[in-house]
Amino acid sequence: MKIISLVAVILLCALSCARAQSPLTVTATPHAPSNVPAELLDPALLGEVTRHLYRWYVDESDIEKADASPDLILWVGLATPALDAGDKSQFAQILLPLPGITVQLKKADYVIEETGTAVKSNGFKITSVSRGLVPASLPTGYIELKLGMAKLKENLFATRHQQDFPSEALIERLKVAFVKELNRQKALGVKNLSELQTVYLGSLSPMSNDLWVYWENKKWLIHCTSDIDLANPAVWSQENLMIRRYDTLTQVVVSMDEAAGSNRFMTRDQIGRALYNCLVLGKRVQITPSALKVPQSKRKHRR
Repeated sequence: MKIISLVAVILLCALSCARAQSPLTVTATPHAPSNVPAELLDPALLGEVTRHLYRWYVDESDIEKADASPDLILWVGLATPALDAGDKSQFAQILLPLPGITVQLKKADYVIEETGTAVKSNGFKITSVSRGLVPASLPTGYIELKLGMAKLKENLFATRHQQDFPSEALIERLKVAFVKELNRQKALGVKNLSELQTVYLGSLSPMSNDLWVYWENKKWLIHCTSDIDLANPAVWSQENLMIRRYDTLTQVVVSMDEAAGSNRFMTRDQIGRALYNCLVLGKRVQITPSALKVPQSKRKHRR
């Protein structure tokens, strides 16, 4: 299901997000491979990567494992997947051997043939995070970095409730887009347009082009992702968004083994974390009943 009108305006909130200077220090192994881009070694970027993991993936057992070492070890290197002709995108991996986490990153640089839209990212963005696939030793061509654990934990604790939201002007535009979408798409299942609608915007991460939204009335989680930087107008002028909707009542399982081979479900832990980021750390946006009324000119009168 596509809800482009609503999502496009929500994604404008990335305009207000900027990567802050990181207080972290990074120690690299000698003779670092020359093919690793300098931006992947930037303490500010690495700080945002760890903050993203802390908010969306890390659990108590990971923290307990990390306490056993004075440093968090990161293995950083480029990945070389097969690309289509003309695709100049760069791919990278950040491996965390201690908790066994693999972070995939992408710096998009290609053109969509069907629309001629240039997709060019201004930096590496996280595209996926997985567990259990980290090799036993430093891969060839990778560089080992060390983040001081004490300073890292201090920084993560201090920023654990940091929030990045759109401006009030963009919130108002979001409301307008939301009303238009409710009036346009029957598939959304809204039967009573006079009912107050409430959505919660998850706080944004400068390290990913994605956004989580919780629609309280429908009990839906909506996940939006894009290769295009969220501040790029092409995000909302073209249908370049990947949108997935999860019904938190019917599309939840305790383990993915319950729905093997299907990507329609989220685990209870995943939904809980998304709801925490939307409901507790997020921003509530309400659409008043008067704004939801269908314009008189649009109504069909019975004879």
